Amino acid sequence: MSTQVRTTHKPASLDPSGWLADDTFAVYLFHGVVDQHDAPVRNYTRKHISTRTFSRVLDSLKQAGTPVSMDQIVEHHTTRESLPAKAFAITFDDGFENNYSVAAGVLQAFGIPATFYLFRAPRSYTRQDIVEIHTIGSPAVLDSIRLRL
Repeated sequence: MSTQVRTTHKPASLDPSGWLADDTFAVYLFHGVVDQHDAPVRNYTRKHISTRTFSRVLDSLKQAGTPVSMDQIVEHHTTRESLPAKAFAITFDDGFENNYSVAAGVLQAFGIPATFYLFRAPRSYTRQDIVEIHTIGSPAVLDSIRLRL
């Protein structure tokens, strides 16, 4: 089974709904959502977006498309069962604490499922990444698990 994958990295301030299409799905990867940017080291790479920006992105996506879970996407690839037109999924990498304390509530308010990929311990992170993780207070957790909303 051949699957074409197109990747891009676009700032969250752009309208993400332009990537939605009737005959495919999009997966939007986020790292963190913060109420305010109060620690400079926390966002030195601009991985964390404001709650306001995140809400604007989710609103745009939900108006233009149909949210699906990663389980539905896996099922689509396994059984070739069709997905709704303009399907999209939301994921979070790195397991930052704000994924739970900030982003989860926003996602629940919009009724959008998300998959959170958590890590057990920093392995191939740079020194600055480790500082960022510890500054945010993200706890070490068990092997990768998914937290479903």
